[in-house]
Amino acid sequence: MSAQPCTDNSERITTLRQELKAWEKTFAASHDGRKAGRDDIKANPEIAEESMEEEGLEEADKTGHHAASLA
Repeated sequence: MSAQPCTDNSERITTLRQELKAWEKTFAASHDGRKAGRDDIKANPEIAEESMEEEGLEEADKTGHHAASLA
C-alpha cells in the first residue's frame, strides 16, 4: 500500500494557496508593490491562521499523514 496524499488535504491546500495568493496580490497593490513579509502575515490573524494551516497540511502530505483539520 503506497502513501498517497489525501485528496481532502490536496483540495484544502489548493484553496488556501489561492486565498493566500489573492491576499498577497491585494497587499502588494496597497503597499506600492512591496511583497508581504512574515511580520505582515502575522499582523493579519486570518491570513496567519490560513498560512499555518497550509504549512501543516503540506507537511502532513509529505509525511503521508492525514490531517483533517489543524484549527
